[in-house]
Amino acid sequence: MEINTNRLKLIPISYKFEEDIFNNFTPEITTYLISTPAKNIQKTRHMISKALKNWENQTDYVFAITLKDTEEFIGIVGIHAIKSDRPILGIWIKTSFQGNHYGQETIGGIIDLAKTLKLSKIFYSVDKRNIASEKIAVFYNGHKLLSESKETITTDNRLLLLETYEIILNSIK
Repeated sequence: MEINTNRLKLIPISYKFEEDIFNNFTPEITTYLISTPAKNIQKTRHMISKALKNWENQTDYVFAITLKDTEEFIGIVGIHAIKSDRPILGIWIKTSFQGNHYGQETIGGIIDLAKTLKLSKIFYSVDKRNIASEKIAVFYNGHKLLSESKETITTDNRLLLLETYEIILNSIK
């Protein structure tokens, strides 16, 4: 299952992308994410292995984000907990490709997938200091669930100020 957008191709996660993921999932990328960079390539392989098992179980779908023309790797996107009442979006874009609206385009592709999966809504948590991610949620008519941000401490002791947006899928054309 591949997803094509105007400029991007979302390709199911595989070991083919392990070095790209390991080399680009940096402390800078994770500033506003709960996840932390892998300390070694084996940890990245473990993450891919887990993603592949979840794909088989149809609980999560994780994709490598690539440029359509060159298939250059630019990030990762996933829709998680598909079978729950709170399916969750997650995304990161390689630093050198940020600021080009690739995140917005990617989430649009994932929203299309969510609709084909007959999901009625999805949830997208963003750190309130991450304005670019917040703009993506708002672009897709996301509504904050809580008026206050939730303080969350990551495993590497970073403080996140998470706001969760609910995106109702039948309201998106």
